[in-house]
Amino acid sequence: MKKRMKQILLGLLVAVFMICIPASEVGAASALALIVNGKEQLYTGTQVKFTLNGKNIDLHGTPGIVINNNSMGYYVDVIKNGLKADCYYDKKTKKLTITKFDKTVSMTLGSKVARINGKKKKMEAPMMMVRYKAAKKNRIMVPIGFVVQNLGYTYTWNNSKKTGQITSNWMELNMDGMWMRYDGTKVKT
Repeated sequence: MKKRMKQILLGLLVAVFMICIPASEVGAASALALIVNGKEQLYTGTQVKFTLNGKNIDLHGTPGIVINNNSMGYYVDVIKNGLKADCYYDKKTKKLTITKFDKTVSMTLGSKVARINGKKKKMEAPMMMVRYKAAKKNRIMVPIGFVVQNLGYTYTWNNSKKTGQITSNWMELNMDGMWMRYDGTKVKT
């Protein structure tokens, strides 16, 4: 009975919302049907893009979202493929470990506590599982700003472009299959 009442109230709220908000402000194409923590929801917030040193990072049709004022992004697209960091997700323990150069960030699904090189640090938003219904894809989302800053990158939010901008002030060199950070003198030829 209580479940049915909740469904009716939710339906009424959605109907009132749709009547009160002009159609020009809410486009069906701009909303994302998501399942977060097992609950289906229509996400109408900011759909986040990410760049690395000015170049767009391919998010494969699953844009970032904003949770608790944190830009959340799929760790594979942004951290593993974009930053070329080593990432390992243990399905059994639900723990994600990210390593880049001499920095390691580890976090557990649903927890606001991360470990940076073994030391505990609180996050404003936990790592979470999000299902993008239209794309039929599950994504493990992490607070991108928190992760990249703890890996040594600079993170800035560009509100007009709805983009999380990741930058580095070093060069990355691949020597014998191993990525190395180079902070030395850069010579133009």
